[in-house]
Amino acid sequence: MYSDYCDRCDRQFNSESALDQHIRDSPRHHVCYACDDDFGDRDDLERHCEDCHFYCRDCGRFFDSAEDLEQHDILQHDMCITCGRYFSSESNLKNHQLTHMEKSIDCPGCERYFITYFAMLLHLETGTCSSGVNRERITELAFECRQSQYYASSKDDFDFECPDCAAPFSYISGLFQHVQSEACDEELDKQSPLRVFLRFLSRRV
Repeated sequence: MYSDYCDRCDRQFNSESALDQHIRDSPRHHVCYACDDDFGDRDDLERHCEDCHFYCRDCGRFFDSAEDLEQHDILQHDMCITCGRYFSSESNLKNHQLTHMEKSIDCPGCERYFITYFAMLLHLETGTCSSGVNRERITELAFECRQSQYYASSKDDFDFECPDCAAPFSYISGLFQHVQSEACDEELDKQSPLRVFLRFLSRRV
């Protein structure tokens, strides 16, 4: 006499162990071994594990708590801690995180504020500032600054270079983007050549 029946597959089995073996082996059964729920396909099972059991689908790992899973996502999967979005690389994540920052850098030529010095300088270089300055004028001021020897490029095709790693740039805004992206160890501390240039710029625009 058959004692165990699989509704999903419409099959009978002569023992509980035979039914269990069928569920383990059948492609129509996907069991959550944390709670014994049985799902019809792999995607449903993984969605369940993500929703209920602190599961990382990409790594196939379970975590003890939501906090542990979140920490894993931040460190391993470039997740933004502010909005929960995932990014394909650490650099893309860092660029995105700028959107959550307060605009605290004021333009010396108008009343606009920016998140980064790169954005402020690009605003000036592109001629969108009401002060009327443009790329040529910003480049002139960069060379007039007494600290220009530390960031003027020695390469014929470029005007500027990073004081730390000597990466070359055509425009001063590109140099600031490089520094603020943490691509090297150059910093904008109080006495750095680039900080001195910013103070000089604020008096001349």
